[in-house]
Amino acid sequence: MTSNSYFHFKHFKLRNEQAAFKINTDGVLLAVWANIQKAQTILDIGSGTGVIGVICQHKNPTSQITSIDIDLDSVQESNCNYQLNSVNGLCINVSLEDFKTDVKFDHIICNPPYFENDSLPSDSKLAISKHATHFSHKTFWAAVEKLTKADSLVSLVLPISLEESYRKRALEKGFFLSRKLSIHARVGQIPNRVLLEFSKNEHFIYEEASLALRSAAGDTYTQTYKDLLKDYYLKF
Repeated sequence: MTSNSYFHFKHFKLRNEQAAFKINTDGVLLAVWANIQKAQTILDIGSGTGVIGVICQHKNPTSQITSIDIDLDSVQESNCNYQLNSVNGLCINVSLEDFKTDVKFDHIICNPPYFENDSLPSDSKLAISKHATHFSHKTFWAAVEKLTKADSLVSLVLPISLEESYRKRALEKGFFLSRKLSIHARVGQIPNRVLLEFSKNEHFIYEEASLALRSAAGDTYTQTYKDLLKDYYLKF
């Protein structure tokens, strides 16, 4: 295995070779942004390489990570990365619909498949990891309702186009939006991604902010983005 098979962060590295969904900005941003510091039990839905679980463990060393993925190669790579980085956790090869546990998680975090209306790629692994053919907001919230308790939090990263449908379904299941971060690819552009945090507490103090990744010209990263990820990315 070559050094190119690994993605290097400042304090750890992950194998980034066989998972259907490789390490990407969406997953890293979500894990760094998520409010998991007090969570003892964390569920990562759709683990990919396991990068979200590894970052969550780095932020909260006392937490226990459970992750699931429908793709066996992703599960194997996640578990490899958990072992490599001494993560207190396990990735299970199971769909969200078939996942059974008695645990009620403190925090559920997910970078879901999202290209619901786009044509599917020819690679079936990518079709599963990136597209909502095996996953929907209805599936997600039905499962989350069973896997959470009164003070649990739920964090997601989504395209702007899916924000409304996820928020509407969340409200139907008794989850209220508590934090929101709109992501702009460049300064001055409309947001193309959104990070959302939900709580069952209707009176939770609501926080809303925005983040641009690059300058208007696109030639430099913004200082806000670098500050957020300075403890993780080598380039910052």
